[in-house]
Parts: sequence; C-alpha cells; structure tokens
Amino acid sequence: MIIKIKEKIFDPYARIPNRILNDKNLSWKSKGLLAYCMSKPENWEVRVVDIINKSTDGESSVRSSLKELMELGYCQGTQLKNPDGSIGGYQYDFADYPYFRNPHVENPHVENHHHSNTELNKTELSNNNINILLEGDTSKLLKRPKSVPFGEIISILTKQRPHKKFVRRQQYGTTEKSIGKFYRENNKDTQCFYDLCDRLEESDFLMGRNGHKPPTQIKDPDWSWIFKIGQDGMMNASKILEGKYANDRMQFAIDKAKKEALEEVIMVGFGEKRKVDLSQSKYKVVGFDEVQNLKKVVEVE
Repeated sequence: MIIKIKEKIFDPYARIPNRILNDKNLSWKSKGLLAYCMSKPENWEVRVVDIINKSTDGESSVRSSLKELMELGYCQGTQLKNPDGSIGGYQYDFADYPYFRNPHVENPHVENHHHSNTELNKTELSNNNINILLEGDTSKLLKRPKSVPFGEIISILTKQRPHKKFVRRQQYGTTEKSIGKFYRENNKDTQCFYDLCDRLEESDFLMGRNGHKPPTQIKDPDWSWIFKIGQDGMMNASKILEGKYANDRMQFAIDKAKKEALEEVIMVGFGEKRKVDLSQSKYKVVGFDEVQNLKKVVEVE
C-alpha cells in the first residue's frame, strides 16, 4: 500500500493551511496524519507500514484516519493492478483541501487538477444535498460562461456556509459575474473560495463576535455583499481574502465603539463632568441637570 502526495499548494516549509486545522469535521488524529503527509514534498511515496511505525497509533487507528480523510475529500484510494493484470494493493493520494470531494465529477483523476466544468442541474443538487435554490427555467443557467465552473464554486460556498443559501436566477446577475471575476483574478483555482470562507469565519468583525458590532448588512454577510464591488473598485471578497477584516487589523473598530459608547455626565458626589460608559453596571443614572443638559450619575460599588 502506497501513499503519494499529488495535489499540494507549493511551500518550502511544513506550513499547514488553517482550513485543515479548523475543520471541525476532522478528528484530531486525522488532522495529525494529514498534516504529516502535507509536510512532505509532492510525489513523496511511503508505505502505510512506515506511517504506522512513526507513531504510537496502531494499524487500525491509522486506517480509520485514512477512511475518514477519504470520506471528507482530503484523500482518495485507488486500486492498483500488477503488471500481469491481477489486483494489487492500494495507492492513497492526498490533498491539503477537499480536492477529492467533488459531488458532480465521478471518478476524478488526480493527474488532472482541472475537471470538466459540468453545470449542476436541479436533480443533481437534490441528490447531493447541496443547499442551492434555483429560480425559473434552469436550462437557461447553461448560458453562463463555460470557463467558470459555477456548479463547483457554488457547491463549495454552500457547503462551507450552509446557513447562507445561494439563489441562482435565470439571468446572469451581478453576483455571479463577480464570482467569475474573483475566480479569474485568483488564477482560476477554486481553492480561493475555500480560503475566502476561512478568512470570513475567522473575522470577529464580520461575524459580530468578541465586542464587534458591525452594521447589520455586514454581520455574517450574504453572498451579494461578499461579491459586491465597492466604490474603490475592489470587491469585498478580495478585501476579505487579503486580510482587511482580520482581527489584528480590526482592533480599531472595537476601540472606536468603546469611544462612541462614552457619554458625558455629571458625577454626583464628585462635582465634576466625566465621560463614562453607561452600559456598565457600576454606573446608575439618578437624575438630570436641565441647565447643563446632562445626566446625573452615581458610581455604584
């Protein structure tokens, strides 16, 4: 039995994509096995017994991880044949994203990264439990440019964010045009849509977590906002992917919100004006000074 790395984003270091580590569908042992394989160069080959010998996990544990990785699209097993035509062992091909999880391509060939761009029809969407809604005559969807694999892209988006439905209309609308533009700007590699969803989920600002209070239309945004092109000519998706909304770059938003929450009041007992955050329980409003048009506040211990 042979393990062979086929599809891997080139990097001279053992750097593992956050998507692998943050994939809640993967067990920790499977993440470890995948991370180990991804630390090796492309076309690296090793027998499963060598993997087993490099850890305290037994054979059954390693094989169960291989099964899990195959089910989630990170791995594909191929039955090999001996020169005489008899059945041989298995070869396992790995990728550092769910490359083999493609619901509308049967028996994908790992040697060819770019599969044929077959559009999903309504029956296929239903059978594969993909959360996509189609409106009107679905045959008109075929008028989309064949150079953009919309079926594959939308299945990625809806699987990564199942709570956000993607409605495909008869007309080739603005959102889908932007999706095509985003795809072309990122070397026509659908990997960029996985990365986009990762960056989006990691952003406390866009998800409205940990003190961030973004505008309603931005919080956990819909696809129309994500692929909208702003007045600066940049697509929101590109900004997300480039890290504009990363937590370290959005700290100013929390600082601004805290500053805006401060209100000038008269502190009873101190005889002075002070800016405080009245949402804090330690402050209590006890009156109003009509002359100075300010609230009177006491500090509760």
